[in-house]
Amino acid sequence: VGGGVLTSGEIIKDLQYLGVKHGIDNQIIEQILSHREYGEAYKIAVGTQPRDGSDGYIEYKFNTELKPRPKMNDDGTVDFHTLENINHVNKGDVVAVLPPRKVKHVIFRYGRNLSQSEDGTELMSQVSGHVILENDKIFVSNVLELVNVDNSTGDIDYEGDVVVKGNVLAGFTVKATGDITVSGIVEGATVIAGGNITFNRGIQGMTRAVVKAGGNIVSKFIECGKCISRWKYRSGFNSAQQSYS
Repeated sequence: VGGGVLTSGEIIKDLQYLGVKHGIDNQIIEQILSHREYGEAYKIAVGTQPRDGSDGYIEYKFNTELKPRPKMNDDGTVDFHTLENINHVNKGDVVAVLPPRKVKHVIFRYGRNLSQSEDGTELMSQVSGHVILENDKIFVSNVLELVNVDNSTGDIDYEGDVVVKGNVLAGFTVKATGDITVSGIVEGATVIAGGNITFNRGIQGMTRAVVKAGGNIVSKFIECGKCISRWKYRSGFNSAQQSYS
């Protein structure tokens, strides 16, 4: 007694109160109100079937499968001194991103000298140097460590420090904006550093070695080599210390 006539707006409002906000069939509601057949069941809302999403993944912004390849010159010749086997990176470069709409949760795995963006979708380098991927973990370093400088590496031109655990063979060049340390012998090669250069053994220059440094050059011995900087024999090797400009 005293009840009003049910309207489509009231039905939709009741559905929304129950949490049904998608797939409401307004035509069925109007049909129900037109025929007023009480006691009948009507399907007035149909949901959308779920779809399989895409698993999250990390998009690397550097070559993860480095293979030494000689440079092809415009004239068709091959330069075996220039090998594309180092992923150079500058401070602030984005090295990896997490695309949106992740289904399978993934996270960045990384070492030092890296930081994530505020939204967590980008991984950025904090230093200039090189970037590598090892077992899904990203590493950035500003110190390049090499066994030897030879045909397997080509010439080295690096933003940071360079450490050569072995030898630098004749005809090759090592350049670094920071310090250079060579544990073995330097043959008739070119070694140029913005900082200090340390040769733990020495230089067998073959009249072709050129060594330049923004800081000091320290060596056990130098034979037939041209050095531009302040340099001296390493102390403790029973050799007279000398200084040149």
